[in-house]
Amino acid sequence: SRKLWKTNNLSPQARTDSANSFSNRYGITPFNPTVQHDTNYPGVHTIVWPNVKFPVTAEYDITIAVDDNVKLKIGDQVDIRKDGFAIRGDSKTATGTTVYRKRIKEGTYTLTAELEQIPGGKYGMNNNSMLLAVDIQSIGSIASEVEKKSWNQNPFAVALAIESPPPPPPVREIPDAGDGGCPENPIWSTMTPGASQSWYPADYKSWSEFTNKYAISPVPPLDIPGTDGAGAVYSTSWKMTAPYAGDYTLKGTVEDTGKLLVNGKEITDLVSPTEICPKIPSTKIYLEEGTHDIEVQVENKKDYETPKFFIDQKIFNTQDWQNQISRPSGRTKDIDFKIAPSTYHGATASIEALGIYFEKKFGPDYVPPKDFKRTVEYGRVYDVILTSNTFRTSNVPVNSNQINVINMKDPVNGFKWISSTRIEYDEDPIKNGWDCNAAFTIDNVVGGTAKFNSNGQRIDYTGDNVQVTLTLSYRDRRASDGFALDAIRMGSVQWTRDGEVGSETHTITLGSGTTQIGEDMTFATGSNPEGIKLRTKGDNVLQMEDIPHVPIEDQKILFDDVIFTASEGKFFGINGNKAKFVLPELHNTNLSRGGVTYKGPALYNYKFKGYGKFLNKNGVTPDYPKFGGGELVNYEWSNVDFPQDGEYDFHFAHDAHGSVYLDGEEIIKGDFDNVAGVSAQDSANWNPGIKRKIGVSKGKHTITVAPPDGRIGETSGWGDGLFKKISSDYYRGQQAFDNNPSAMALGITINVETNPAVGSKEELLQRGKSWKENPTAISAIMIPPPCPKKIKGKGVVVDVIVNDPGGPYPTPEGEGDPPYTVVLRLKKVIPTSCGINYDPGNNQVVFPPYDPTDVDPTDPTPPTPPTITPIEPPDGEPTITPPDDPTDGDPPPTDGDPPPTTGDSIVITPDNGAKLRPVFGAHGSIIAVKIDDPGLGFTEYPTISIPSDTGIGAVFAPQFEIIRDPLDIAPDKLLQVTDLVGLKQTGYVDGRAYYGTVFFDNDIKYAGMYETIGQKIRVYDTLQDSIDAMDRSEPSAIQRSGTDISSNDPRLNIPNTPDNLI
Repeated sequence: SRKLWKTNNLSPQARTDSANSFSNRYGITPFNPTVQHDTNYPGVHTIVWPNVKFPVTAEYDITIAVDDNVKLKIGDQVDIRKDGFAIRGDSKTATGTTVYRKRIKEGTYTLTAELEQIPGGKYGMNNNSMLLAVDIQSIGSIASEVEKKSWNQNPFAVALAIESPPPPPPVREIPDAGDGGCPENPIWSTMTPGASQSWYPADYKSWSEFTNKYAISPVPPLDIPGTDGAGAVYSTSWKMTAPYAGDYTLKGTVEDTGKLLVNGKEITDLVSPTEICPKIPSTKIYLEEGTHDIEVQVENKKDYETPKFFIDQKIFNTQDWQNQISRPSGRTKDIDFKIAPSTYHGATASIEALGIYFEKKFGPDYVPPKDFKRTVEYGRVYDVILTSNTFRTSNVPVNSNQINVINMKDPVNGFKWISSTRIEYDEDPIKNGWDCNAAFTIDNVVGGTAKFNSNGQRIDYTGDNVQVTLTLSYRDRRASDGFALDAIRMGSVQWTRDGEVGSETHTITLGSGTTQIGEDMTFATGSNPEGIKLRTKGDNVLQMEDIPHVPIEDQKILFDDVIFTASEGKFFGINGNKAKFVLPELHNTNLSRGGVTYKGPALYNYKFKGYGKFLNKNGVTPDYPKFGGGELVNYEWSNVDFPQDGEYDFHFAHDAHGSVYLDGEEIIKGDFDNVAGVSAQDSANWNPGIKRKIGVSKGKHTITVAPPDGRIGETSGWGDGLFKKISSDYYRGQQAFDNNPSAMALGITINVETNPAVGSKEELLQRGKSWKENPTAISAIMIPPPCPKKIKGKGVVVDVIVNDPGGPYPTPEGEGDPPYTVVLRLKKVIPTSCGINYDPGNNQVVFPPYDPTDVDPTDPTPPTPPTITPIEPPDGEPTITPPDDPTDGDPPPTDGDPPPTTGDSIVITPDNGAKLRPVFGAHGSIIAVKIDDPGLGFTEYPTISIPSDTGIGAVFAPQFEIIRDPLDIAPDKLLQVTDLVGLKQTGYVDGRAYYGTVFFDNDIKYAGMYETIGQKIRVYDTLQDSIDAMDRSEPSAIQRSGTDISSNDPRLNIPNTPDNLI
């Protein structure tokens, strides 16, 4: 915000090398120090550094040196005031550098310094200067570095999978309704398209052919766990159009259970899918012509238990609070200090790190107490130094250039003049030879000349007000023979050894005239053989006695020469003229985590081999402060959420003598005996600990671990180390704690059902069975009634033409319906190919349109004779076309005419008495075959041909009629028939069962359809009557007519008559 100058115009390297002068390295000033000024610019000068970035939230050490005073602010995070001199205007009370540790949040802030200059003199760097040096460093290092690793150490890749949804059911086209003829059979099935819900065709290895043909499943038939669709009822429906009224037949199967409904009415029970079609029961339902609703329902029964998996859900565990609650660093508090002198001697009291410096001059003048308000960091230990002296100003001209070495180990041989700017000191040069343990050096001289006298006891100088900078440096590893020296004093300035290695620098002014006389009374001298002594009164009062060798009778009051008081904190660690001060860390702390608030001591995890697994893993131990403590503590967690009403598992392990409280009520108490030492009963409290099942209501609750017997909240009284710092050295890392450690662990869980990870073995089991393991489907059909006879058309089927008889057929095995005999008679011979160029001889040739007497009118496809394409003659000649009717118009021969005796004739093998005659058409084709004698007793399929010298291509198919159970036929002419549907025994003839047709003449039953020429054959009602040729049965017992409506009609079983004679 303004122009600034370096206080010393040093090079960057020189600034770095000036390790012992913080001001030289970092000092700046708001005015040019290299020119002459007429004023010292008194007042406050503001210096602003905007946009100072703090990269992370952390603790920062802020080091400040100032001349005269400064107030430093960092945004809203830091506000520090530092006085450059303990006594305003007294250069001898410079406070040097001070380090402030502050916690600063990550961010960018404006840094403002209000630098104060005290009035007096003219501005200059060597006289009445103005200086500010600030250094801010984070605790630890903050750096970002790319760590180089191999791909295997730090792999990266990408994987993408897109799973397709299950395939939809196949779309089945609705068939064309056709021309209105007979409907398809079945007219409806579960595979019929147009259902309200699309289901999946299904097939299963153990199902019957019928089921697999029509089966549909409401769920995809997959081999994936959880696809069986068990436990749900599925339904789908169709609109079915009945083309005509009648009895419609329904049958079907289902896995596992289901229903078949027509127009909302359940029709039939569905059977197992393994049943074959003939054994599946059917139900008829009458439907009117029109549209009807068909609905199917199916349910796959769940024949297994879905496994459930449970876990112990964590409600609370002290493990979550391990090392989460530590003693806070960087936390500060403003403390009031007071220094009250009551001595004739001169005295000083200081805490340099806090910028506290107090001085009382030698003499009787009253000096009032001085107050200091300083920001003190919890847990930080500060050095406190007190001194005493008899220094005062003397008007007797005395040189102040004398070098006084305090407590030099060997005053005779222990120092050596090295050069005009260096003197060295050794603690025992006679015994060990010379090795430099300390050195006193002249670093800089301003305003004259200065050098060490060769006697090593003074500085020779020229000039007035000569500024001489001197440094005492030492490296004196302590041995049995002690240190080379304790301090060097020149006038009122003292260089003091502090430890084994270090240095100290001061600047003095040499000149003639008045000077100071007296001696340092801090340490033992001739006039003060014991030096000063310090003591504490309580924790927060430090007292000094500057002449402790004088009896109390002569002093009246001891330890009142300097009284150093703090409003809070502790003075301790007295060592000579030095002590320590600390603001003990907060004993209890508050921390919120995950909605739960903890109140109690700082915690950490302490492991002990005797504790056992649970306590070592989940335990917390109080992190007692090094200073302070001693009151009873509780461990309290509030707002612990219990998600449901129920019984919770508590596991409490502790060392020792504690209880668990729920909302202030003691629910678990440690079980210890009263015998000295550690018994098995005692150790069971921490290994394995105490387990309880405790009912807790849903909601937020407070968990507390405290001393037993309801002593929750108490702060004083007896307590084990778990609840009290039982000695001053009972804290982390001390032997006292390791000898008698303390810890506790509390875990709270509830057993709840859990959902396994997707794809895990448990999750696959939980899905259920696959369709392949537990299939489901329904299969059903509806069969229409017979198609009604057409009002228009060629009629109905009255005969079946056999084009190929097939065979051979196996002989039935096993028992079945009783067999009967039949005989075959030639009924018709059909030319399946008319051929061409056969010789008709003297037979008549016929042409279309055919007379019914020539061509069998029952033949659905009368043969068409071959045609002859007209021949194109040469140009100018007429076209020759065969005549349309080459006959002379004579009528064709009738059945009574004798057969032709010339021309090609038909041969049948074997003929069994059959005689055939061809009917010739145009171009020598055979358009029909006349049967002159049908023959009887065909037992094999005959061969029919027409041998010819000219003709070719005629093929014939014989058709037979069956005569059931003929009588008086040779056995080699008969065929045996079994398993014929509709077989009915009609009586007995000549001692055997008769299955043929019968007719009645005067109520007497005869074999045959009707009476013919020849002897009529009687048919009797019983086996005995047929043998005896007598009627013994009443006519009423005999069925008078009969169509074949049943097999082995029981009404023929006349009482008291035998079925056979065997």
